[in-house]
Amino acid sequence: MCEQMQNMLNFNNRTMKKLLYVVVALLFAACSKEDDLTPTGLVKDWMAIQPGEGAWNEMAYEIYRDYGCSVFKNDTIGREFRGLDANGDSIIYYETLKVGYSIETYSVVDFTLCRDEAKLVEGIRMLRDLALPAMRELGSVPICYLLVDTVKSDSVTAVYGLQDFESTLIGLTVTMPDSTLKNITDFTEEEKKTWVKEIQLLEIMSVLTNSYSNQLDEFYQYQTDLEDGAGNSGNLYEYGGTQEIFYREATLDDVLKYGFLNWASLEENLEYADLFEWWIITNPLQEQDLRDYVIATLDMTEAEFEAEYAGYPHVLQKFKMVLNVMRQAGFVK
Repeated sequence: MCEQMQNMLNFNNRTMKKLLYVVVALLFAACSKEDDLTPTGLVKDWMAIQPGEGAWNEMAYEIYRDYGCSVFKNDTIGREFRGLDANGDSIIYYETLKVGYSIETYSVVDFTLCRDEAKLVEGIRMLRDLALPAMRELGSVPICYLLVDTVKSDSVTAVYGLQDFESTLIGLTVTMPDSTLKNITDFTEEEKKTWVKEIQLLEIMSVLTNSYSNQLDEFYQYQTDLEDGAGNSGNLYEYGGTQEIFYREATLDDVLKYGFLNWASLEENLEYADLFEWWIITNPLQEQDLRDYVIATLDMTEAEFEAEYAGYPHVLQKFKMVLNVMRQAGFVK
């Protein structure tokens, strides 16, 4: 009886061992097969531009090859087959640019795609021949551009563009100084130069905002303290400041002494027009104020700026603050 029990145990042990070997072998085989599979959607480089026919495709590939920058004309930049669902229907994944995305926030951006091929071709040509050489000289080329018809800052204003964490939108129809809309295909040589500078500014402002926030906070705080010290905020001369401004036309000097290079708006209060002139100056917002000083660091040397604004100590101080940040970022020497 004991011998029979021993044989049964030996049999069971041998059987269990065989089963164990089979299970392990199957597991190895399964792992081997899984290793041969390429995880769909995990390794595909959606930003890669492949050679193609037509003016747009040829220039898009040249830009990608020479600058490592992808240019798109649609915010849906690719699609991929990812198998079948339970009903046997194809599962298609669409990759889109996350327009408006930043590290901390996601905002809705008002833009319209461009369907005019001639305008798109002119836009990518100007990007290749004018803007990207300037961006390389600046030392900062974005990951990708999305060329659209309009990028709107409000319901009526079409701006040059907008940059977020992933992409830079470029408007091919923009609002000109006289408030009219103009297509990129109709730009004069001077307007093309302005367009290139605006594209540079999009990149600069994005870099400064994302990487130098502490320095920018000091810049903003300096202006806040200055306005609070003058006993006013918001609109300098509507709620305080020099009273004489109410009785004569405003000049740039009226904002320079408060540390601004420009005003956001200037209008005459007509409520007492039959008695005296009352001019209202609206301060620029923080971003516009910073932008004005960034432009100054690009257009003028430190010596030139100091000579131009020698009589305005607050302007000189704010210029030095921005110039230091621009130097740290490598945008100016």
